[in-house]
Amino acid sequence: MKRTTKKIVYMVFVSVLIGALMGVAMANAANMVDVDEVYIIKACDKADITVQCANGGAHCSASAVCNITLFYPSNYTIFLNDLPMTNQDTFHNITIEGTKTCKIGDYRGSIVCCDGANCNNADVILRITPSGEDRGTAISLILIFAAIIVILLAFVLKNEYVGFVGGILFIVAGVHIVIYGMLNLSDVYTRTIGITSICLGVIFFIYAAYEGVVNKEEY
Repeated sequence: MKRTTKKIVYMVFVSVLIGALMGVAMANAANMVDVDEVYIIKACDKADITVQCANGGAHCSASAVCNITLFYPSNYTIFLNDLPMTNQDTFHNITIEGTKTCKIGDYRGSIVCCDGANCNNADVILRITPSGEDRGTAISLILIFAAIIVILLAFVLKNEYVGFVGGILFIVAGVHIVIYGMLNLSDVYTRTIGITSICLGVIFFIYAAYEGVVNKEEY
């Protein structure tokens, strides 16, 4: 295979990856909504959801009632159906066992608190991530976009050393995705994206090494 053909093939790889990343970014942007509270937990860990109940600037009475409703992230079927929360005087809470929190994603819903005739509604999200931290998508996208720019720069400059750096960036991004996941996607898809990024990084790394050896032999 001629060098020009090889470069075209790898450019196609990069173009496909750019399209996939743009799709992920657009999907995440479309799913972003204003909410009153976001609860972040690690997958398969116990979730303790708490909410402050206030009535006229004071804590709600002992007879106040708060109910929570949440929906699954993928098909939006009911996860919690208007379940009552425990009144702890200054706040209400509900505990969800870890056996029910293994599916990664944003569980959107609301908490409705009523103290007598006074009722308040809060839009909430229970965000379940592989690590229990809310930093997966942004850093992953930054790393991959940086890798794409570096790889494109390597082709333009015809510099295998820059290609090495791009390959390493793809590998680091893939490892980060496998560990921390990407929001609003299930663990199967996040790992697939992460492994794909790692494989691309290895391919670019090997290709850069090959180009380096060939160039040395030509000299």
